[in-house]
Amino acid sequence: MEEAGGGLSEHDVAKTRLHFVVGKGGVGKSTIASASAVAAARAGERVLVTSLDEAHSLRDVFGADCCGAPLQSDSGESDAGESGAAGVDVLPGSGPTAATGGGSLELRELDTVELAARRWRSLVGTVTGARIAATAGELLPEELTIVPGVQEFLGMAEIAELAGSGRWDRVVIDCPPTGAALRMFETPSALGAYLERLWPRHRRLGRIPSSARMLAAVGAAEQLDASASRIDSLVGDPARSAVTVVTAPGAVATAETRRILTALALAGPPMHSVVINRSRSADEAEAYEGVRVVRVPEAEDEPVGVEALARLSGALGALDVHAGPAPDAGGATAIGERGGCAPATSVRLESGSGLESVYALSVRLPFADTVQAGRAGDDLILTAGGVRRRVPLAPVLRRCAVQDGALGDGVLRIRFRPDPEVWPL
Repeated sequence: MEEAGGGLSEHDVAKTRLHFVVGKGGVGKSTIASASAVAAARAGERVLVTSLDEAHSLRDVFGADCCGAPLQSDSGESDAGESGAAGVDVLPGSGPTAATGGGSLELRELDTVELAARRWRSLVGTVTGARIAATAGELLPEELTIVPGVQEFLGMAEIAELAGSGRWDRVVIDCPPTGAALRMFETPSALGAYLERLWPRHRRLGRIPSSARMLAAVGAAEQLDASASRIDSLVGDPARSAVTVVTAPGAVATAETRRILTALALAGPPMHSVVINRSRSADEAEAYEGVRVVRVPEAEDEPVGVEALARLSGALGALDVHAGPAPDAGGATAIGERGGCAPATSVRLESGSGLESVYALSVRLPFADTVQAGRAGDDLILTAGGVRRRVPLAPVLRRCAVQDGALGDGVLRIRFRPDPEVWPL
């Protein structure tokens, strides 16, 4: 629906949903992401399937169904959309067809070097003076992307922009391999937290910049902070974001997937499901108790093209990541449902009152064998599954000291007692 001025209404923008598909290379991650996108388009949705994986396998998965040329804008230039993403293809499903039902389907593979160039030009042009711009403009995009965290942050910022455009009902993201995907989820929140610790907002905005360089620095910091906050809010919203982990049968793959689920509960968007690709036995789902599991039997031929993906999507009928529990999920609730991109936590008063109170903090960390926990000021530092995360403590716990803690049944429980020196009497 468009408003009178031709723009998109808040409803259109707010309803765009994100489906992140994560997995180790070679498990069929891109195929499952593509089939999920086709299934959503067949259900009548406007769908964008996009890749943050440097291997860029989506075109191979859709095969000859990809149009050979990028979309063209009114000016005759290649259309990268408002997001500036490179390599836009429209599939035959971009209008009502037999393959996609009444929905539409577009493909986009993001080039982080091009993203770096565009965002750097924008930053240089808006928050710097002419003299600084001339010097800053000498930096090459390739120089920016080798800085740790830059590629991951740019990718997530681009996904947030695509979702915010309101052009699609659903954006399916073929994520990079597991390790890079975890960094991708962690980076925006980490950058925002580091910025606030190193240069708090009240300090950078508390005085008028004394020079063009300082003005440029403040402007860049504000852009970074706003972008990180927008990404964190969007990705952590269970009504708008969900992640599916694609894995393979076998003991090694199962053990790795359980570690991934632990890490995602600590650092990623709300966890929805596990897809066991090329599954051979129903018993394979038993290793993921409490998680939605979708089994995809091994196919005789590798699915390539929209029609083949449409057939595969029949096995993914339970994989509606923004609906209720799958019929075969046993009523299991999603892992990590929370109001922000942070671990699922809860705090309750266990016993007592006043200085004799005992408060219990619970953090859901499914399949965790060990967890390292420490406190830094008003934050709890948790390390599990190879991921470290700062978790802000609830206000009541900031005036308490840790009494003890234990890990069991996929939940870390830490008990706190009021600190007499700071507890209000």
